[in-house]
Amino acid sequence: MDSTCLRVIRISWNLIIAPWKMLFAFVPPYEIAHGWIAFICSLIFISGIAYGVTKITDQISCVTGVSPYVIAFTALAAGTSWPDLVASKIAAERQITADSAIANITCRYISAHLLSS
Repeated sequence: MDSTCLRVIRISWNLIIAPWKMLFAFVPPYEIAHGWIAFICSLIFISGIAYGVTKITDQISCVTGVSPYVIAFTALAAGTSWPDLVASKIAAERQITADSAIANITCRYISAHLLSS
């Protein structure tokens, strides 16, 4: 990639994450009160984000006519699968063989199958 494309990607990424940086800048350092204040602030922020996602999925279901449960389960599946995808990608890039990436995917689906039974 050329430097112009990389610069555009970097600027776009910074614009996307700027609201999150601003929001979580208000979480105090964990050294204060043994981390309890930071923990409570983080819980409040995460609850607010979950509420916002719930409202967005309700709006999407209203516009598309798809059941809100289908959209909620789709959002849940995507939210739990993306971290595994990123971990597998990093493992595949850092090793000569992709053994860790394949093991990560296999263990993920085996544990999901066994826990859902």
